[in-house]
Amino acid sequence: MPAVFWALKILTILVIAEAILSWVQPMSQSPRRELSRITNPLYAPIRALIPPGRLGGLDISPLIVLLLIQLASRAITGIAYSQ
Repeated sequence: MPAVFWALKILTILVIAEAILSWVQPMSQSPRRELSRITNPLYAPIRALIPPGRLGGLDISPLIVLLLIQLASRAITGIAYSQ
């Protein structure tokens, strides 16, 4: 179970880092490009439901992914401690 929590924490850090870099670094530079390769598959289903153009160009998919990670973490904790 601890491996799952570590994976979720690392994923959280990667999503936050990619969101911050999207403000300050062009996509062509290596760190952002590599992070995007990891995070874009997570964002794709959300972007299909809520395209960034619908909200005036604001992409809320990282925020939704972070919320889903938190929900998954709490659900796993609840399952682990209920047994």
